[in-house]
Amino acid sequence: MRAVAVLCIALFAHCFADPQPCSYPSQWESYFGERLRTKSTTSETMTVVMGNIYADEVAQRAAEHFTVFQSGKPMQITIIADFSVHAMVVVYPDTQQCQRVPLTQSMNPQAIFPDANYMSSFRWGHGDNAVTINQWFAKLVVDKPWPQQIEYYQMVTTDECVPVVEQGTNRLNGVTVDFDASFSDFNTTITNPNAFVPPAYCQGAPIVDNPGPLVQGLMMRFIKY
Repeated sequence: MRAVAVLCIALFAHCFADPQPCSYPSQWESYFGERLRTKSTTSETMTVVMGNIYADEVAQRAAEHFTVFQSGKPMQITIIADFSVHAMVVVYPDTQQCQRVPLTQSMNPQAIFPDANYMSSFRWGHGDNAVTINQWFAKLVVDKPWPQQIEYYQMVTTDECVPVVEQGTNRLNGVTVDFDASFSDFNTTITNPNAFVPPAYCQGAPIVDNPGPLVQGLMMRFIKY
């Protein structure tokens, strides 16, 4: 009888134990939207990013096809990173200009941060269309590509660890960036392999070592410094 009681207690404790950090699907694509508010002592800027994002950890590649709005002016940008051949292509479709960038870093795993703290679980949606979400919080100190202190909230589904919302604050060089991002039309596979193919006009594009802060910021989630 004591053994049965101990087993019941152990199972009860297991059922109510906090979830553990999980990994996103090894291949995924999503429509992605993000708003970033950058504040300094003298100015404040709003940037909105909208478009499609692709992650393929099996083939070690990632792609972003975005429209970036700053001061109300839209700009198209495509970034394709192939970590297996250590190369990245940055495309500006509006002007059909491209840059090739050496990529010495490895691909950052797409996951809840390993040392993140579990916050809560809740239902997202209504009725049969609802899913259960786990919310996580992490504090990160990052040295590259520039020194940063980040407070990061991640919300993912409990079944497949599908990202739903990311929010937080990034502090760097006297500037504070508040961000909130959402994922929609999520697929746990790659339905558009052409997303990883640069346009033909990028052949022979110049090689640059530093693609600039916009590209570095947009690709931070994928590059393991």
